[in-house]
Amino acid sequence: MRKRSIIWGVFMLLGGFLLGCLLAGYVGYRYKSYLTDIIASQLKQDVSLLIKLRNDDVDGGVGMIEMGLDNAVRQLVWQATDRQGRFDPGRLSPRRLRALQAARSYMDAGFKSPFSSEAKQYLSQIMSPTCPVAEFEGKTPPDFTLDKLDDGKFTLSKEKAHVVVLEFWASRCGPCLAALPGYENLHKWAKAQDKSVAVYCINIQEDQEIVARLWTKRNFSMPVLLDRDGEVAKAYRVDAIPQCVIIAEGILRYAHVGLVAANEENLRTRIEALLSEIS
Repeated sequence: MRKRSIIWGVFMLLGGFLLGCLLAGYVGYRYKSYLTDIIASQLKQDVSLLIKLRNDDVDGGVGMIEMGLDNAVRQLVWQATDRQGRFDPGRLSPRRLRALQAARSYMDAGFKSPFSSEAKQYLSQIMSPTCPVAEFEGKTPPDFTLDKLDDGKFTLSKEKAHVVVLEFWASRCGPCLAALPGYENLHKWAKAQDKSVAVYCINIQEDQEIVARLWTKRNFSMPVLLDRDGEVAKAYRVDAIPQCVIIAEGILRYAHVGLVAANEENLRTRIEALLSEIS
């Protein structure tokens, strides 16, 4: 009887030990996952802040923030790498994927890159967020009427240009601020080359004075439309910005989320191809 009790006690101890190991492993895993999510959130915030500082020509503090970007990217990548060292973005949680998408946007924006060659290689495999409005490609996009920043109203169906470029943006969005100079250059190029191209920046739910100050500070000449209640953005399924939509002859031909204007030459090539089709 005593022997049986001793054996039972040993089994209880072993069971408790194993249960404790499993519990400790689970808690450790959850804690590690929690820390990784914090890294992802911080990376996204740092990228947004850096883009704003870069666009405002502020150098102070930029170097310190950039120092952590490469390490954060590598830590998030490691979480989606298998034992053979293969990186699969599909293994990333939505939060971590969005953080790496933000880092990819910063890399594509043309700023001095803080990323190592290894981090760049991984970021090159990260795609921009999906663009829900892309399902309307080849169809007539929703018509709308919005107030212009400099008075008057704009109605999409009344625009006479063969190609219309719509850029949905907000000043609170760092990547949006990085994209705006590219659209300004596109606007000036179309005017200088007498191209039948109209570029409109659609601001989403911000005070008119904020937009006006930004346009004055940057000396932008491209027209701004004010989506005060966000209804146009909703009609165009805008759930991430910046978002670019290109319409040719009243048909939606292209939609993209992210810094599409970071490479102005590619954007112009796309537009010129559309103009060639029309003519």
